[in-house]
Amino acid sequence: MRNYKRKTPKTTDNQIKLAVQAIRDTGISVRTAASAFNVNRETLRRHLGQLKSSDTDINTATLERSFNFKTVFSAEQEATLKDYLVECSVLGHGLSRKQCRQAAYDLAMKNKIPMPNSWSKYEIAGEDWVKGFLKRNPDLALRKGEACSLARAVCFNKNTVNTFFNNLEKVYQRIPNAVIENKRIYNLDECSTTTVQTPRKVISPKGSKQVYVNTSTERGTLVTTCAIICASGQMLPPAMIFPRVKYVPKMLNNCYPGTLGLVNPSGWMTSALFVKVLEHFIKCTQSTKENPTVLILDNHESHVTLEAVELARQFGVILLTLPPHTSHKLQALDVGIFSPFNRHYDSAMCGWMMKHPGQHVTIYEIAGLVGEALPAACTPQNIQSAFKATGIFPFNRNIFPGKPTSNKLAFTTGIS
Repeated sequence: MRNYKRKTPKTTDNQIKLAVQAIRDTGISVRTAASAFNVNRETLRRHLGQLKSSDTDINTATLERSFNFKTVFSAEQEATLKDYLVECSVLGHGLSRKQCRQAAYDLAMKNKIPMPNSWSKYEIAGEDWVKGFLKRNPDLALRKGEACSLARAVCFNKNTVNTFFNNLEKVYQRIPNAVIENKRIYNLDECSTTTVQTPRKVISPKGSKQVYVNTSTERGTLVTTCAIICASGQMLPPAMIFPRVKYVPKMLNNCYPGTLGLVNPSGWMTSALFVKVLEHFIKCTQSTKENPTVLILDNHESHVTLEAVELARQFGVILLTLPPHTSHKLQALDVGIFSPFNRHYDSAMCGWMMKHPGQHVTIYEIAGLVGEALPAACTPQNIQSAFKATGIFPFNRNIFPGKPTSNKLAFTTGIS
């Protein structure tokens, strides 16, 4: 049988004030008052020092709380540790709570700083220390990191970004001013929309051992959705690629008006399908050599075929590809649209399942779900903010600040 440690009830300010008042009025000991009012003895002793004066009005007094009694490092040393944690996070090597405790222990050992016995015994800082450290530094927080491959982290560097913005600047200088004034600058990218939603957080009874969320099937069927947004804040009708050999009109039931339906056995974008998507783009934007457009997209092999380039040149579409592994920072759709779109899409699918109990979501419902979720995510504010965050429009080559290079903590702790 497992033994569960009983948690001590949280002490309120009123309990402490009543205990102090009893000590002042009756002269009872701290131990007796702490037991009578269910207050930790050391907590009561600490606050008694603040309120022991008979001139202090206990009812209006404010109890001062501080974690300084648990500090091991000086303010300067903690600032150094904080800078190190921030630097690791920026570089994509953020430390977990346990690793932070380990770094604190290493810092104390390297600099021969007196530490609690438990640190020496277990060779790691205590939980109470990291709790106090985070409270003393409220601008730090535990966050769940997003996965970023090493290729992305390495390729997104100063030289690569400068090369992209140099090319973008040349495009802006070459095109007529009317293109920039009318914000005829577009971004295109694909995302996967499947017949299985991602489980979300739900309200459930406290203490539940397991909470489950119904999904349509175990493994979903992929339908690729190709979204196109404009720097003016507008969204073009998307293109959807269904995993079929023959196109059936009912695949676009309840779709967003003007959606282009395509088929491919795998459900992925191909070179031949991208030409049709490009024709769809030209039709929606009325792009010509006299009224050109700028289309920014990733450098996937299906986007840079000779047929696609010639078609774009014929109708005044200036194609600008992103450097490899930089779309997470330089592509407006990745930066500001696909995340809310996925949330709205999952919510729309859950709503559909509640309205159709016992039924599975098929590819014939995907277009309707996308038609509901995509406009909700592609609001003018979201689109304009996404273009601004990438530095594409308004043009800002300094949108990404330089990474910190301080390594003074590595010198003191041996952490690299």
